[in-house]
Amino acid sequence: MLKLFRFEVDYGRSGSLDGLFVSTEENLNLLNDTTIYFGEALGKHSEVWIDNFQWNEYCTVVSEDEEKIKWLIEILGYNVSGFNPEDYYEYYDSEEYQDGFDSTPEDDCPYELDGECARWFKGLHDRLIHNAECEDEEESED
Repeated sequence: MLKLFRFEVDYGRSGSLDGLFVSTEENLNLLNDTTIYFGEALGKHSEVWIDNFQWNEYCTVVSEDEEKIKWLIEILGYNVSGFNPEDYYEYYDSEEYQDGFDSTPEDDCPYELDGECARWFKGLHDRLIHNAECEDEEESED
């Protein structure tokens, strides 16, 4: 279910990063236990990042009203303003996602951290969808 989230992180005298964006808790779970690197977001040579990111520590739900959120998306898109941590980490490049994509449903998840498991299961899920789509294409060619 889509929700409107507020992202906030304070770096003391250096400044802070914040943003308003639309996402799902499932998508944010893919970011857990990662390093989110924002680059020089607070000025030259600032090098801003968050180690061991946990979305529920930095993001709060602003609204769950689906009608209002759909209206917001139509007007402003998914990134309403400021920073969205999803834009700073590509989960499908992670080792966990690739391992999941290369696995079968009979395999057990080899990871322990919640974020790693979420990325592994997302890879497995995407693999199953990919296989189903390939089978559909083969049937339509016949």
